[in-house]
Amino acid sequence: MQNKWTVIFLIDTLAEDSLSTTLKNMFDDIRSLRIVEGVAMVFCLSATIQQIKQIDTSYKPAAGQKDEDMTTLFYSLAPAPGMGSTLRLLEKDFRFDIRNAADVRQFFRKYAVLQNKADNYMLFTWGHGAAYGLFAPSSTKPTQLGSRKPVPWDMLTAKGLTDAITGAFGKGNQQKVRLVVCMNCYMQLLDTGLALAQAGIGYYVAPENVEMSVGYNYRDLFGFLFKGEGVTGEALARLAITSLPQPVEGKPDPLGSTSVFANDLSKYSALAQAVSDLGNELRGQLPDGFCEIKKLVAASRAMAGFFWLIDVFRFAEGVGEGVKKGRVRELADAVAALRECVVMESHFGSAEVAAAPDKYALGVSVCFPPNSKQANNIPFYITYIQKSSPYASWFSKQYDWSSFLRDFLAMDQQGVVCP
Repeated sequence: MQNKWTVIFLIDTLAEDSLSTTLKNMFDDIRSLRIVEGVAMVFCLSATIQQIKQIDTSYKPAAGQKDEDMTTLFYSLAPAPGMGSTLRLLEKDFRFDIRNAADVRQFFRKYAVLQNKADNYMLFTWGHGAAYGLFAPSSTKPTQLGSRKPVPWDMLTAKGLTDAITGAFGKGNQQKVRLVVCMNCYMQLLDTGLALAQAGIGYYVAPENVEMSVGYNYRDLFGFLFKGEGVTGEALARLAITSLPQPVEGKPDPLGSTSVFANDLSKYSALAQAVSDLGNELRGQLPDGFCEIKKLVAASRAMAGFFWLIDVFRFAEGVGEGVKKGRVRELADAVAALRECVVMESHFGSAEVAAAPDKYALGVSVCFPPNSKQANNIPFYITYIQKSSPYASWFSKQYDWSSFLRDFLAMDQQGVVCP
């Protein structure tokens, strides 16, 4: 019998001990629930032997494997004797690369499409994020600092993930992946959401800034799924946000630094076009408007870090406030107005709001290096945002925002001094 839902997990710990407790807590929460007929869960787990032993106490490593060695195991969730659920080991694959789109596609096809075929699929990713990709080792970034040539990172890019999804599940009306949920940091990038939208996925839940180290409310989210009443992709996406723990006065807020959003991907083409139109109009304001635009970028910056991201709605608000009339104002207002259509549910980190009451993230980011020096030394921008790069995102290739960035940064490189 075909399932109503199959939930697919892609998990990579990058051998970081700091993620061990969080990972175990997630599995404990999931196993506390009893999986029901008509729902399947499959897990691709890339972790150290030690981390696997903490999750699966019955696991027997191969001869010669050390606790610190990484490996990949595939599990499914099954009813446990009595109450709750238990993990069932399906396969060991020491050669599997969770950053390789072909390997991920094969995992989707074998364990979701063929063995756990369903009317609907939910994809859940767990691990580090890099805005336009998943599971990038921290060593990837510094080794490429200062390289002005596009160099692909060792990660599963948004394009790679999308290719894996469409290769396994099909496109358009064939697409049954209703939503993607990430706990990975910085993943609410417009380029990433647009790539998923191109695959026909309906909803996208992810942090716009730092990762959710404590994760989602798995008991509420999957408890709702197992009950089976009113379960849709939209309902699950909304619940992923609304079930998050709220801050309690006088107690530490585990999600205080995280802003996470449930977004409707069907509106991303309209958002991408609106952002592109605004960028194109601002491009026409150069060179005279250079200094004003630079101020607006600085004022709207919600996230800097390694990727130099700004919240696109904050930027549009700033443009609208700074320009009282004309075409620029109209286009900025159009971008800002789309937030109501795009962002379905929001969780604003209490610490982030307190630290920057007028700058905290609102739901979707774009890359905007603050100056040419930074742009020339940011491998993320050079590789995935710069239009001329062979690895540039779909958004960068097909829309005019990247052309605006190119011209803006070229002016900055000329040494224009702003008052």
